[in-house]
Amino acid sequence: MDFHGSNNQHAAHRWHPFPAKFPPRLPGYFIERLTEPGDVALDPMFGSGTTILEALRLGRRAVGSDIDPLARLIAEAQLSRLHPVLALQTGAAVVDIARHRYLFEPRRLEATLRERFAGKTRAFVDYWFRPAQQLELTALLQAIESGAPPEVHTFLHMVFSSTIIAKSGGVSLARDLAHTRPHRVPDKKPKSAFDELAKRLKLALASAGQAKHSPEARILARSAENRLRRHYRLRIVSSRDERQQCVAPPAGRPWSGTVGHCPQSRHRAGNE
Repeated sequence: MDFHGSNNQHAAHRWHPFPAKFPPRLPGYFIERLTEPGDVALDPMFGSGTTILEALRLGRRAVGSDIDPLARLIAEAQLSRLHPVLALQTGAAVVDIARHRYLFEPRRLEATLRERFAGKTRAFVDYWFRPAQQLELTALLQAIESGAPPEVHTFLHMVFSSTIIAKSGGVSLARDLAHTRPHRVPDKKPKSAFDELAKRLKLALASAGQAKHSPEARILARSAENRLRRHYRLRIVSSRDERQQCVAPPAGRPWSGTVGHCPQSRHRAGNE
């Protein structure tokens, strides 16, 4: 049986890299032939959740367990009800806020990094990540933990994880973090964690279909985005020409850089 290259059916299969993944159609093949709709499919070590998703797709009841925290995070995100517009809007706000903190509050991020990681864990982080990427990832994680609505909290954590555990090892010094034994490349130039999270967020939501056109979804997303921005007491900067949004520094603090690639000369400060 050769299932490589076949249609995965469920877009969630591609959300997060995981070691030793097998093609989704493989468990689907046996589930279809060995069970009936409504039967229970058990996977005692579900890993990335492939069997669970295929069982549900085929109308079976799925039961699974795994001791790996990463496996449970991925499965929980895959099985939760996805709010695509809310996730996209909140994720964009998370990136903007994290960029702001990285530019204007680096000392606070450094202090947070020291508090969260010490001893062998900090040595591990220093080994695999350059200082800039450490601060970027810390800023992103703080923004998700502090402001993301419950409806997309787990999903955004999963996307955050996928920016680190990637086949390309994009934000780390690893050649391939999706494998169990990655190799460190000292002269590698890691990518921006902000850019990588934004890219992976859009890829994960590429199958959202026409949900983005729902007026109710737009209202819910805008409300969540405003709550997240108010949490950090940041102002929205609006562009009349480009109709972009980016984050401005708090009142009374001068610009020392740009956030979200927004040219200073084309933007004016505005109120929420």
